[in-house]
Amino acid sequence: MFADFLYGLRAHGVPVGLSEWNAFLGALRDGVISTPDELYTLGRAILCRTEADFDRFDLAFSNVFAGAALTEEQRAELTEWLQSRLQASGERVDPGIADADLWRTLLERLAKQKGEHNGGNHWVGTGGTSPFGHSGRASRGIRVGGSGGGRSAVQV
Repeated sequence: MFADFLYGLRAHGVPVGLSEWNAFLGALRDGVISTPDELYTLGRAILCRTEADFDRFDLAFSNVFAGAALTEEQRAELTEWLQSRLQASGERVDPGIADADLWRTLLERLAKQKGEHNGGNHWVGTGGTSPFGHSGRASRGIRVGGSGGGRSAVQV
């Protein structure tokens, strides 16, 4: 169903790569997207690399989903399917909020840290493998300012 959307995005010049597309499909699969507004908003957030892609995304979205109106029966069926996906995957996770334990650890380390830190694997700083800071190589974490390193931050 969404293959036409991918081809429409690419036809309008939105450079959607495999990693972005997989993230978008993962959000659909995991029940993060449950309304047409969320489909648009999260799709735009995941599939557009820069603000320059927003207009092309809007054109592709409107062309692919133009005239997409649901009958009451289709709407009920879609709502039932979305609800079953939410129940199957457990509680809905807000994509805008990182793991609570990660945040708690970040705040604890910031309270204990006395100065700037570069490299290493514990304190908030730059480089290194700490999950907090920027330009590092942690597998997941919270980026604090600066540029990303491995593009694996769960929140910026």
